[in-house]
Amino acid sequence: MQEGESFPFCWVKFDSDSGIDAQGHKIEIYIKKDSVSIDDMKSLFCDLFGAVVDELSIFSPSWWDFCIDTWNIQENTLCYDPQFLSKETASYLHILQESNIAKGYSGCCVCNDWDAYLSVALDCIMKGIAPYGNFIYNSKEQFFFYFHHTGSIGLYYENETPSIFALRKNDKYEVLSCSDVSRLSQIE
Repeated sequence: MQEGESFPFCWVKFDSDSGIDAQGHKIEIYIKKDSVSIDDMKSLFCDLFGAVVDELSIFSPSWWDFCIDTWNIQENTLCYDPQFLSKETASYLHILQESNIAKGYSGCCVCNDWDAYLSVALDCIMKGIAPYGNFIYNSKEQFFFYFHHTGSIGLYYENETPSIFALRKNDKYEVLSCSDVSRLSQIE
């Protein structure tokens, strides 16, 4: 991964207390299965975003705090020592170390190995170790999305583009339109 700038959309603001403040639209994309695996989620990613994968980047307001077990709630401290963390969190932190992502870094990165990143990040998300994914975005088409532990993707966009229109017409997945959002106080 390579580090970059802050989140690129002026129509979106991230607030540590209230979540996402966005002007735009939201859709939820679900896999039509009772039980969803990591491979299902990776296939969903490839099906929906494979054509634009080279245009995608990842944003996190706090890369090293992605997994909830880095936080010691009793002492209100953070711990990044793998011996005290789940194997999933240790794998995620290992990717950050190998990619030279500094502790405390908040910002954007370009992913050089989507398969490796998705395997590790989705393992954390699907097991509830991370409540939802980092924000993956396409600055050219002005959309971003995140993976949710329920096996869905929440996608936000300012204006409908051909790619967004194609997502809505995909019969392989269930696409639920949320009403236009002028204020989203929290990620579901």
